[in-house]
Amino acid sequence: MHPWFRTLTEEVRDSSLTIEGSVPAWLDGTLVRNGPAHFDTATGRVSHWFDGLAMLRRFAFDDGAVGYTNRFLRTAAYRSRVDGDVVATEFGTGLTSLVRRLVATVLSTATDNANVTVARLGGRYVALTETPRMAVFDPETLLTFGERRFDDDVPGQWTAAHVERDRERGEVIGHTVRFGRESSYHVYRLRDGTRTRTEIARIPVDEPAYVHSVGLTDRYVVLPEVPFTADPRRFLRPGVEAFVDAFRWDESRPTQFHVVDRDDGSVRTVDAPPFFFFHTVNAFEPADRDGVVVDLVAFEDASIVDALAFDRVERGVREATGDLRRYWIPLDGDGPATGRPIAEHVALPRIDPVDRRRPYRHAYAQRTGDVDTTGLVRIDVTDGTETVWRERGCFAGEPVFVPRNQQSEAGRDSVVRDGSDDGVVLAVVLDRDAERSFLLVLDGSTFEERAHAWLPHALPLGFHGEYFE
Repeated sequence: MHPWFRTLTEEVRDSSLTIEGSVPAWLDGTLVRNGPAHFDTATGRVSHWFDGLAMLRRFAFDDGAVGYTNRFLRTAAYRSRVDGDVVATEFGTGLTSLVRRLVATVLSTATDNANVTVARLGGRYVALTETPRMAVFDPETLLTFGERRFDDDVPGQWTAAHVERDRERGEVIGHTVRFGRESSYHVYRLRDGTRTRTEIARIPVDEPAYVHSVGLTDRYVVLPEVPFTADPRRFLRPGVEAFVDAFRWDESRPTQFHVVDRDDGSVRTVDAPPFFFFHTVNAFEPADRDGVVVDLVAFEDASIVDALAFDRVERGVREATGDLRRYWIPLDGDGPATGRPIAEHVALPRIDPVDRRRPYRHAYAQRTGDVDTTGLVRIDVTDGTETVWRERGCFAGEPVFVPRNQQSEAGRDSVVRDGSDDGVVLAVVLDRDAERSFLLVLDGSTFEERAHAWLPHALPLGFHGEYFE
């Protein structure tokens, strides 16, 4: 098994990392990352990479030094796993009898294994997954403080793992999925400093799609509905053990972009040729056309979901790779949405947070498709030019861009920034031969290495993280 997918049990507190090179002294915040790290059970191993127990990783920067802490979220899923039982269905691992009970009780036993990403909501730091059960944690110690609950009645048993923050409006946008005789998507906002989500729009659907993230512009929420869908009745059928087992890919159906007006809740739906995706990159409204641009990493079909199951990972199966595409969604009734490729073999995309919801120049992503390395790539979305970092035998995770001077979103215009990239790119990299990981610091302007900060162990591949000031 690749070291990326081996269980790590060691937890470290405030370890001072050995640095090769120089970490910029202006970098004085904290990078908190999330991802699966414990894959073993009393009877063997979970079935899918997505089902490992959540471990938070904290990198604290102080005048060129880097401190490191890692700790598992102490959730019900963690306690049950280390005690030798599985009491809730995960994404790709479960028991048929439990799934039947899951549906019968309206998914009340959905996992709280919040292993996907982290966010700051209403002043609280939370870890998120694809169920509504957010875990609250302390950003310094990484101690778990239970679940984040809301004072509202927004329905839904499943949700996007990612929420979109709009600093200018002072709110977070997300959506939930309600499974039942009458299923629906529920797009909501959460104002800063509150515990009450407000529903913006309800979109009825016969068979809900798997939607991991949405797009956000100044005016619209864009929910891409791909043809990887679940008839709620499938959960009760023999052979359905895990949540994802109820989903089917139907290439005869289009992908549909549901474009929701953030102010009045009206919804316009525009078709596109079928594709699958996990992550949007950015979205914005051009000044000269009535419509929305959405950049995302698209796959030809949903085979990437099965490709990340451990029976295929162990055989080295890598048949599914994603492409960065730009979709134009017209809102004047003039035809379907159209997409064009920008870059191939990418995953886990990010941008400068200042560029969200407006035209931009650079995206940063994991470069996939190679056997002996997983690199990083900076993509100029205006012309497709790429700058790549890679080292043989090294496997990089998601890159996070940290600007040196965070600009306010207020008063932004609609022109593309000059792309000077005054900042750094942070990524966790596994050195396979050394069987240790390091935090990589790249110069944002040149994409050249500025520093390695060596960890005391090999970290399993994580999902997402955020840099907090």
